[in-house]
Amino acid sequence: MQASSSTERPGLAAVRTGLLFGAISAVVFVISAVILDQTGTTVALITVGSAFTPLSLLNQVTLVVALALFFVAGLRTARTTAKLSLAAAAGLIAGLMVSIVEIATDVVNQDFLYKKTIATLGQHHRLVVGWFHFLPLNSSIFWTLTIYSLLGAGFGFVAGILQGQIRQQAIWQ
Repeated sequence: MQASSSTERPGLAAVRTGLLFGAISAVVFVISAVILDQTGTTVALITVGSAFTPLSLLNQVTLVVALALFFVAGLRTARTTAKLSLAAAAGLIAGLMVSIVEIATDVVNQDFLYKKTIATLGQHHRLVVGWFHFLPLNSSIFWTLTIYSLLGAGFGFVAGILQGQIRQQAIWQ
């Protein structure tokens, strides 16, 4: 994405790119969460613990897609601005967007799906007692923000370094 005018601020390009790729990643995450909830995979993971189905890999695929999008956000920002810090900022913004969506999904799932499922299974004596514990919501929010922010900034930073190396190699040839 090239700057549309020479007067555009470089920081604006980082914000715009981070928001774009963060929104794409957030949409992928929401689609994944809906599929997992609607197919009962989330409930199976609660009741069995480590139920393996092809859909249970969807969380990992969603994470890999998010990491790739953080990287692309950093790469495109570094290409446009030639600044490593802005590449990391674009990845950070994308990571923050995904973390906000994941936190909202976790809140909805804990309030509606998980607690209802646990209560129903407990009434029918089908819940394995003692192994399943929710991470308190404030801890979950903290860890989600921290992990996605660090991953976003880190992948954006690495992409910025890679773009800088590509630019240096092009100069020498």
